Amino acid sequence: MKGLTCIQAMPLCPGCRKGGGDANCKIRICALSKGVLDCSQCSQLAACKNFEELEKSHPKIKEGLIEIKNKGQAMLIRKWMDELKVKWPHCVLLCEATTK
Repeated sequence: MKGLTCIQAMPLCPGCRKGGGDANCKIRICALSKGVLDCSQCSQLAACKNFEELEKSHPKIKEGLIEIKNKGQAMLIRKWMDELKVKWPHCVLLCEATTK
């Protein structure tokens, strides 16, 4: 439970363009200056150095954003939902209606 308590105490990041969050976040400053909603929309994502801090806790974050950029968010959501249906066939996926 110690890990869950630690996670629960962490402030949530509302996203780069939604306000709130750390005003000094390098990723947020960059996204705002480029007018993108998230990093997957950036043309310079592959060479970006702003992820160093995030990559310590999420080592594949840039890889995931590049995949979203290349394949499209809707396609990846369908892929992940198909994988979840195989992994947990008896669970209900409530977001299915939004991906059709």
